[in-house]
Amino acid sequence: ADLSVEVGERLCLVGRNGAGKSSLLALLGGRMQPDSGIIVRPGTPIGQMPQDVPENWRGSVFSLVAEALGEEGKALVAAHAGAERGQEPGSGWERYGDVLAVINHLELEPDAEFAALSGGTKRRVALARALVCSEDLILDEPTNHLDLTTITWLEEFLLRRAKTLIFVSHDRAFAGRLATRVVEIDRGKL
Repeated sequence: ADLSVEVGERLCLVGRNGAGKSSLLALLGGRMQPDSGIIVRPGTPIGQMPQDVPENWRGSVFSLVAEALGEEGKALVAAHAGAERGQEPGSGWERYGDVLAVINHLELEPDAEFAALSGGTKRRVALARALVCSEDLILDEPTNHLDLTTITWLEEFLLRRAKTLIFVSHDRAFAGRLATRVVEIDRGKL
């Protein structure tokens, strides 16, 4: 396969079930290594929403989403714990608000324990993590388990905030509104 994605593109990956869309996204995001060839990725973080939520995630929704920001996220988790006790969060208030806004728009309870959530709600947590992590995004079926209002918010968010986007979606309206290019996987070919 030979594929180039330019900065600023919003690429929709389509194909039949089992064609390899999720595997290609995992390769592009570095979660899987190719058998051969070269994959060149940006030096900046890529926000990724895999199709299958990792089994090892533990903690509250807020902590899992904020931790996608690395060291800054750890400070936000501490600020959130302090805010719950009535303390002012101090520095990082703007990013704290950004994380909370994404969590709220995806209709998640910030203090809910991840392990107790349904599968669809866990996928929304994975989406929130990706959205706060980076302006460069790889999203595998992000509209699954979202209602129409939330899908509309997600479209607007991505049009406004995503710098480069690679996504899989079976939602034609969502793909039609977002994609600047469509790439089809068919019988092992792009």
